[in-house]
Amino acid sequence: MKHTFRYILALVLTICLFAALGTSALAANETGSGSEQYDDTMGNPSTPSSGGIPSYRVIVDDAQKDQIKPDRSSASAGTTVTIKVTEGVSVDDIQVVGKDGKTVELTKVNDTTYTFKMPACDVNVSGAVIDLRLNTTDHFAYIQGYPDGTFQPDGSLTRAEAATIFYRLLLDTSMTKSVSFSDVRSGSWYETAVKTLASKGVLTGYPNGTFQPNASVTRAEFCAMASRFFALEKGTVKFTDVPETFWGYKYIASVVAKGWLADSEVAYNPNGAISRAEVVGIVNRMLGRSADAAFLAKGADGLKSFTDVKTGDACYLDVMEAANGHDYRTGSTGETWTGLK
Repeated sequence: MKHTFRYILALVLTICLFAALGTSALAANETGSGSEQYDDTMGNPSTPSSGGIPSYRVIVDDAQKDQIKPDRSSASAGTTVTIKVTEGVSVDDIQVVGKDGKTVELTKVNDTTYTFKMPACDVNVSGAVIDLRLNTTDHFAYIQGYPDGTFQPDGSLTRAEAATIFYRLLLDTSMTKSVSFSDVRSGSWYETAVKTLASKGVLTGYPNGTFQPNASVTRAEFCAMASRFFALEKGTVKFTDVPETFWGYKYIASVVAKGWLADSEVAYNPNGAISRAEVVGIVNRMLGRSADAAFLAKGADGLKSFTDVKTGDACYLDVMEAANGHDYRTGSTGETWTGLK
């Protein structure tokens, strides 16, 4: 009888033990099936997105996060990811490379927007960042007159002078690559400006390797230079001598669309030399700068004026804004100058 009892007790204990082990194994199996674990070092997601669909990371180097901005930090395979490039920043050779080493096809929507389809792995987004931002807050004098007291508003501007104006306005004057021209002498007053802007893609030379620093800048050339600091804006041109087939049409159209240049159904003469008055008009609007007529009317010690630019001249306010450094505050009516620099 005792043997029978012991046998039954042993059998019951064995059954209970197997039951407990089976329950633990089932629970472990259910937990594993509901939350797959991935090896993140292989470019796989650490957790799936909602609905159990794997999500992969969109990675931008810390040094470029202010310039290159994806619309999401992760996405599932096949999702369209949009990349925005900060206004005033150009990115050459932007690339999206998967952790599997394959380059992802990138579609350029416009100068500041790109898209790509997310692959089934993490991706790295990078590019050669070129900072083209201009100083729009410090209103210093960016152009000068001549020793004889004139400004020569109808005079032309050389390519070297145009380079110097834009160079003074750059927030970042670092060169992105080495550039040289056979006629830009080492140590010349315009060498650094020309080479810096050429390295950033704002200025270009000629097929024979020259820059022609002393040549006059044409209206079309200056519009092209100005446009390269910002994303091109599509528009139309009313000028009777600027057809859509003209090489500089898109640049002139962009300048007009941005409100930097007023157009009408007259001849613009795009291949003609741009005047100094026209230059400061465009640049002031690029920078959002405008002169304070009331301040100028009162006069002030140190105010720079010119014998050939009178108060009633069409270019007067633009010339005074460009040639006089000043402190200011902004309001609904524009700038109020608070003093000269």
